[in-house]
Amino acid sequence: MQAGALFDKIQRFLGVEWIHTEEKAPVVAARESGPLLPPSAEELALLSRLVASGRVRNVVAEAVRMEETDPRLGPWIEQLRGLVRTYQLRKLQEFVDGYAAGTGLSGESA
Repeated sequence: MQAGALFDKIQRFLGVEWIHTEEKAPVVAARESGPLLPPSAEELALLSRLVASGRVRNVVAEAVRMEETDPRLGPWIEQLRGLVRTYQLRKLQEFVDGYAAGTGLSGESA
């Protein structure tokens, strides 16, 4: 089964709506633009709960809000978006939890 057909069936049977966003910049460019500045511990905890519960749409909404509040988070948020965009939910959870634990995963490819 092709991925597109699978996503169509998931959308139809589960009633989900896929969020398509324009890619602003590749993740590699975001890394080169400066150090990754993660959100606060409270915001990381919120993102971790949202990812763990599968609320990806809310993760994206929170990321947008965080970036609007503090543009310095842009490179970190772009890495998060890259994981969301490619449906790498396990890596997304590891990425958020790694920063929440203070270890960070900036050396890992998205």
